[in-house]
Amino acid sequence: MIYQNVTQNMYNTDVLSNLACLDIEATGLYTSESRITEIGLILIDQGQVVRRWQHLVNPQTQIPQPVQALTRITMEMVQDAPVFADLAQDLAHLLKGRVLVAHNARFDYGYLYHEFARLGYRYHTETLCTLRLSRKLYPKFRHHSLEHLIRRHHLRRQARHRALGDALTL
Repeated sequence: MIYQNVTQNMYNTDVLSNLACLDIEATGLYTSESRITEIGLILIDQGQVVRRWQHLVNPQTQIPQPVQALTRITMEMVQDAPVFADLAQDLAHLLKGRVLVAHNARFDYGYLYHEFARLGYRYHTETLCTLRLSRKLYPKFRHHSLEHLIRRHHLRRQARHRALGDALTL
């Protein structure tokens, strides 16, 4: 895993030269029954932000009320948004050759993997999970949620539970 390489050699710039900090908002927690509602992406080359990319996504299904309350993404906001298939080619191009950085990468990567698979594409990339990295670097702390990391490290709070805001926090 990439995070093991990072913790072994924090100064190896080859490992982390091209990153894609990603956050996904979705209609639920399980990729088999939920769909993406928003994608936020920060592209980093050699330590410099080179692009910000954000899209609401029409999930083609209802967004449950608790999810709408958490993310502030409503059905009205996504009704005219593109479906994932309309964004897939651009997104695949942006992600190509980059390490995917996400907090709880299993969630975000899982959604990308399943959405691309629904279109007949096989998506695979290296990931760096900031949740796992935090657990490895700070084992004395009990909590490693993004909210806890923001407070612990005095990070600038972005729009929480919105894809671009959380990607910027990464």
